[in-house]
Amino acid sequence: MRIALARNEGDRMPFKATFAFFERCLETGPNGRILLQDVKYGTEEPIADHIWIHDNPSIKKMADLDEGDIIRFTALVYKYSRDYRQNKEDEESSDYGLKDIQNLAILTKGQRTSSRILTEGQRTSSRIFTEGQRTSISGTYFAYEVDIDLGPSILLKDISDAQGNRITSYGSIPGTIKDVFPVKQGDQIRFTAVVRRRIDCPWLRNTSRENYDFEDVEDLENLTNKPGCLS
Repeated sequence: MRIALARNEGDRMPFKATFAFFERCLETGPNGRILLQDVKYGTEEPIADHIWIHDNPSIKKMADLDEGDIIRFTALVYKYSRDYRQNKEDEESSDYGLKDIQNLAILTKGQRTSSRILTEGQRTSSRIFTEGQRTSISGTYFAYEVDIDLGPSILLKDISDAQGNRITSYGSIPGTIKDVFPVKQGDQIRFTAVVRRRIDCPWLRNTSRENYDFEDVEDLENLTNKPGCLS
């Protein structure tokens, strides 16, 4: 739970964060969602390693952002309940999030902005895997999320195939912490999956329109801290 947000429930507060990516899939619905990383209050007080933004007006306001942009904004703090149950007692799980983003400003542009079009073109025209076949994939762990609809997911960045060829910057795979425990930010995670392309929301001009889903994930393994080892 994001305890740092609890004291400001219902208030509009200033924040800073890094824009990570937009994603849309069957489970998220047509509006999709946006991932913000390294979220802080305007005073630089840390809040969370990541927060998902779900409301459509806020997503549209961030349509021109690029991966890695450091942004400043105000947002309403709200409490939400999760349908997914995490504990043995089957108690309701809740957390705090942000919505109704306003006063958005870019403080620092992401470093990958200038090469985005070239990278997308290369990835689209020269895929190094066969779509629909099982592929060995690795990525860097940076967060864990329990979504109200999707359940638990392991969030990865810098995702590549077994030969080290880059597939995509960010992605999420279904799974729980126990699948890769012990785990910490920066650990290398390996798994096998069936990779499929998907089309993201077209009005997000600076977000990749071609992205990838990882289906039927198996063989999850933490290469940095293998299960049973002391961290």
